[in-house]
Amino acid sequence: DFQDYNEEVLKEVCCLNVLVNCPNTPSAVRYFSGDWGSLAACTGKVYDVILTAETIYDDKSSGRLIACIDDILKPDGVAYIAAKSYYFGVGGSTRQFEAQVAKLLPRRKLEQVALIQDGSSNVREILRLSPEVA
Repeated sequence: DFQDYNEEVLKEVCCLNVLVNCPNTPSAVRYFSGDWGSLAACTGKVYDVILTAETIYDDKSSGRLIACIDDILKPDGVAYIAAKSYYFGVGGSTRQFEAQVAKLLPRRKLEQVALIQDGSSNVREILRLSPEVA
């Protein structure tokens, strides 16, 4: 399943990429557009793995993303969040996201699993959200 706020992105980019890169993809692949707040009701299922990229750019919407992940991720599931360390001009950051996760999902563990620094573009990180180990 794939989700983007903009239906046009799903139709013009995502769907075409899936067809090109996964020509034998089953017809069961689904595409959802709209706000994260409505995603759980639309999908009707929970996931083992969630991949998300460039979704924490605005600290005001990160809470909705965290709630969405909490709603649709299995208790033993893992989410990977690929993001810039800081989004200039809009205020989101991986540190701010970490603070929100700690507050909203205390039973989950968020850790950095990759740091990408090429010296010429924004620093990027991959974060893993997993069940807290007892």
